[in-house]
Amino acid sequence: ARYAKAFNVRKPNDFIASQLFQSLLFLRLYFEVYRNNQTPITSLYRHKIYKKYIDSCIQHYDEHSQLKLKRMLEKIPQLMIEQGKYDNLKMSDVTEDFECIKLFRRFSDDNFLTSRKIIENKGSIAEDEIEVISFTFDELRDYCLARSLVKNCDNEKIMEVLQGFDNSYGSPLEGVVHYVYIDAKDNHKLDLCQYI
Repeated sequence: ARYAKAFNVRKPNDFIASQLFQSLLFLRLYFEVYRNNQTPITSLYRHKIYKKYIDSCIQHYDEHSQLKLKRMLEKIPQLMIEQGKYDNLKMSDVTEDFECIKLFRRFSDDNFLTSRKIIENKGSIAEDEIEVISFTFDELRDYCLARSLVKNCDNEKIMEVLQGFDNSYGSPLEGVVHYVYIDAKDNHKLDLCQYI
């Protein structure tokens, strides 16, 4: 009730409220996306909320910056898939453009991505400080990975990537499969649905 009042959103029905309280971060995203909305929300599609949230985060910037951010946000999951590394990426792999890095740092301060420095080979002659990017919310990362796959790959490549995921803790397998399946079902990709 407090979130509904603070964000001026009509209180969700009991079913949606029970889904929202499973993740406090998702709860926050829901209310941010539907800020000042008094229309009853009757269904809860996480992928639609994630898309709206990402779009709303970007819209606060000028057109030129929006384009740069969109390119970076497309490149991050692509690189994660290519490198098979889902916890973080080196900033230098994403961009070396100082203006883009400054923009990204400003953007990531309040949003779903974070930038931090880590020290490799601490105490040795090869010690190095590296800036890395990571998602603050694994489920949103999984959505972005799935979105990248369905936008950039054919069904055969998607199946190959899904086979490459392991099922260990922190793996994006479950989340990516969920969002790829939703897209495959919505777009009548029967072979991909059957594979999943």
